[in-house]
Amino acid sequence: MPTPPAVEELLARVQDNPDLARWTTEMAARRAAVTLARANAVPDITPRVPGVVRQVDKGLGDAVRAGDLLAVLDSRELAEARAGFLAASERLELAGSILAREKYLHERQITSEQEYLQARQAEAEAWISLRSADQRLAALGLAPDEIQGLKDQPDQVLTRYEMRAPFDGVIVEKHITLGEMIGDESLPFVIADLSDVWIVLVVYQKDLASIAPGQRAEIVATHDLAESVGRIEYVSPILDEHTRTTTARVVLRNGGEWRPGLFVTARVVVDRVHAGVVVPKTAIQTIDGEQVVFVETSDGFEARHVRSGRSDAGSVEILAGLEPGDRYVARGGFALKAQLGKASFQHAGHGH
Repeated sequence: MPTPPAVEELLARVQDNPDLARWTTEMAARRAAVTLARANAVPDITPRVPGVVRQVDKGLGDAVRAGDLLAVLDSRELAEARAGFLAASERLELAGSILAREKYLHERQITSEQEYLQARQAEAEAWISLRSADQRLAALGLAPDEIQGLKDQPDQVLTRYEMRAPFDGVIVEKHITLGEMIGDESLPFVIADLSDVWIVLVVYQKDLASIAPGQRAEIVATHDLAESVGRIEYVSPILDEHTRTTTARVVLRNGGEWRPGLFVTARVVVDRVHAGVVVPKTAIQTIDGEQVVFVETSDGFEARHVRSGRSDAGSVEILAGLEPGDRYVARGGFALKAQLGKASFQHAGHGH
């Protein structure tokens, strides 16, 4: 008889010569946690100069891109540094004009060599002052094009200090309000880079020989999160002297679903063995104390006795009872039995 569409979705065909993965049992315990990738993934965004908050552009939970404006301060210290750069620029320009004149007069023996050398020394000192002022502004966070454009800026811009995001991320802390005075000891923003996360696994001493970088790891969390697959990137060479454990690190790309602090289950493939016939564990049913698999026949389905062997987290080896090409119920065996009725099944040569 034709197989009902609802039943068709539950069927699978026995594959020939599959592999069976062997997993570490301890890794399957909930001994893994999600952490932020890289040590600088959560920097404290602090101003490089003290100032009064005049503008706040981003709030808690906002996603930011590298270079986005976070806040604007009015800073007297920055104004002094900018003014010092402008004054040094004017002094260098004046020193250059004086040197050009002294050189012209000296070549015509109108002025002495000492006057010419003094003009050269004054220009060299002006260059040093300008470079020092330039480096001070760079240390305060100004870009080279901003520094070079100061001459064309209005006077009120001298006090403006802009706080910008150093990289893409999410603002996870905000401690800044309009009108307050903040300095380099303040923490107005904390930005977290959540694009990658680390899954930190606890590895027992007896499992160290089985765990190595490059191995495949399946990460499963509760709360209806989809399973993710990564690879071990790093295994710490140091054991904790009290717990006799070390850590292994798996890196996962994060679309926002993996939250730092979340506890997860991690399974690491430590070996693969060849198996003749493998089915999901959900295909195995127990009837009268014996293991069976519901197999499709021309008359419907029969509960066929099977003998199982090795298994991993989700599959089991079938040593006898199934052949490659057989169509069997991979999941929902009890629901299928209830839907088709006992007359649709045969067990041990009689209706069941």
